[in-house]
Amino acid sequence: METHPPHIHHSTGKKVSHYFYEFLMLFMAVFSGFLAENQREHFIEEKRAGEYAKSLLSDLVSDTFEISAAVHQANFLILSIDSLTSMSFNINSSNEVPASFYYYSRCVSRAFTVDWTKSTIYQLVQSGNLRYFKNKKLVELVNTYFFFQDVIKIKNESDVLRRDKICEVQNCILQSRFYSKFSDLDIVEEEYGHQPASTIDTLLTKIFPLQTEGRKRMDEYINQLSDRKSSMRRNIYDFYPQAYEVNLEIIKMLKAEYHLE
Repeated sequence: METHPPHIHHSTGKKVSHYFYEFLMLFMAVFSGFLAENQREHFIEEKRAGEYAKSLLSDLVSDTFEISAAVHQANFLILSIDSLTSMSFNINSSNEVPASFYYYSRCVSRAFTVDWTKSTIYQLVQSGNLRYFKNKKLVELVNTYFFFQDVIKIKNESDVLRRDKICEVQNCILQSRFYSKFSDLDIVEEEYGHQPASTIDTLLTKIFPLQTEGRKRMDEYINQLSDRKSSMRRNIYDFYPQAYEVNLEIIKMLKAEYHLE
């Protein structure tokens, strides 16, 4: 018995072609929408990356001044500590010291804390927005810089505690009526070069007595100052320079990659 292939009506073939065309159009529409949405998201991410880069650059520039100020102040304090240490070796039997001993004791009562500009870097690191930066090296440097900020913050807090303990011993060594003569001293001005002031200059020519039991606590005073000096030297030669170097490297990369000035 001879068989014949089923007969396909032309109308049925036209329906299949029509459905395929509709499916193809729908697919193209969805695919085009996907591409457009992807392109839009890419544009938004690039825009946000540029905004974060500009804001971070501004913060980093502010930080460079803070780090430089911290180094300058630490060096000033170290010189003050060295002066106090040297004078402590020459306290006479009358329990008297040059007035400059009071002056430098007033200077070491200061503590400097780096005031980081952290708003942008906090948003980037803590909120996961570092993903907007596609340069892996840049992301690594930002994370490293964030780490140094925290380390230096802890170091600064420790220095404040050391300063407070030193001031407690100071109160047992120095007579308040003489120390108070230096209470209005502007330490920042002294850091950047002593401006001649007749009152202070006249005081520095005098000899002042210590408290009756002052000499007994002098070793404790100098030892605590020495510990503070060692900690500050590490900041000067280790943590501050590393943070500063990373800071400048990030600034360089941001300017190059996002065409910032």
